[in-house]
Parts: sequence; C-alpha cells; structure tokens
Amino acid sequence: MPSRLQRYLSGAYDTVWEELTSLGLAIYEPVQLAEAEAIAHETMVRARRNVEMLMEELPSIGWSFKFPKQGPPTDYCVHAPPRADVAERISDLERLTGGPLPLSLKAWWEVVGTVCFMRRPPERFEEPLPDPLVVDPVESVIAEFEDWNADPERRLIEPRFHAPLAPDELHKEDISGGEPYAIELPSSAADVMLLNEWHHTTFVRYLRDAFRCAGLPGWCRTTRVSRIDKLAVRLLPL
Repeated sequence: MPSRLQRYLSGAYDTVWEELTSLGLAIYEPVQLAEAEAIAHETMVRARRNVEMLMEELPSIGWSFKFPKQGPPTDYCVHAPPRADVAERISDLERLTGGPLPLSLKAWWEVVGTVCFMRRPPERFEEPLPDPLVVDPVESVIAEFEDWNADPERRLIEPRFHAPLAPDELHKEDISGGEPYAIELPSSAADVMLLNEWHHTTFVRYLRDAFRCAGLPGWCRTTRVSRIDKLAVRLLPL
C-alpha cells in the first residue's frame, strides 16, 4: 500500500491533508510525524514555486504591487524568503505560546517565508475585492503575542492567542475593515482553521484556494476571471 507521501505526490492532495489533520495528537508519534513533516515540506516547496512565479507574472495582467518585490521579512515586501534563524524564531514562538505550531504554518515559514501580494489601491472601488495572498512573518506574530500577553484587558476578551497572519480583504485595499485573518495558538494539529477569512477553511485549503485564482482568491467570486486563468493554470497544485 502506498504511503501518504507517495499518495500526495500522486495527486491525492486534499485527501492526504484531511487524513493528517484528523490524526490529532497522534501526528506526533515518531513514524507519523516524520511523514507528516515531509508532506508539509513538499506542500510548501510547491507553494514557494507558485509565489515566485506569481511575483514575476502578476504585473503582466496589470497588477501593481504596493510594496517592493524583496526586502527583510520584518518589512512588507512581495516575498521575503526564510531567514537563516527562522528555526530559532519558530522555537521562540512555540515557547512563548506554550505549545506547538500547526505543521502547515511551521513549514510555510521554514520554506516560503513571508508573502504580500497587496496592490496599489485603484482609483475606483471595485467588487469583488481581489483579497490578495498575504502571510506575515513569524517575527510579526512574536511581536503580536508579546503585545497580547502584556495586555490583561485584551487577554480577558481574547483568552486564547489569535496569531494574525494577514489583514482582511478591506484593509488590504486601505479601507477600514474587520479582524485580521488569524489562527489560534498553540495548535498541535497538522493543519488549522484560518479565522475571520471568508472561505471558513484551514490554512492549507486557503492557500489552495488562493493559488487556484493566481494569488487573488477574491476574484474567484466573479465570472470575470479570464485575466487570472492564464496564470493559475501554470501553478503547482497543493
């Protein structure tokens, strides 16, 4: 019988991730963990290739990035690969929150880094909003945890730490909006729900949905998608 990794490589992407997530704490059994980490790593290698392609190709459909293409992960830029000390920063966050990160997010930070496809806002408001892919760096989540931990009133309102990973679709357009897309930490799951995001799905599925629309998942809510179709079909499935 083929292993989960073999099945993932053969195209059973969604099924394999569902199985990993359903394992719960059993994911940390040595044999399970080694394979799960390999699958998470392969998933994010594919995600990084997609990010790198979109960084170069989105301008071809008239997309104007708001921030520089490259830069340090602590500043907004289109893509900042992981720093050499990313494993230490992930360990810092796990120590601060008192538990593990989901394997999916941990692998993202280890392999992809940080991404911000936000654009320069157009002159006219348009619907649906594109809701471009953004995943903040581990450093910004550490800073947010420290702010949350130092604020007793905030901890009464929000007793579990919600790690913000991206602005919501309105804030991405410089419009006052809602709560950021976030995950609850710590989390011992292979994958975890992305809170406040309109797909109501997990982190990996969100990435899958984002890449199906060339990194602009909001535009999948309209039939006017021809300009992103030609990019999306060239991306690797997750």
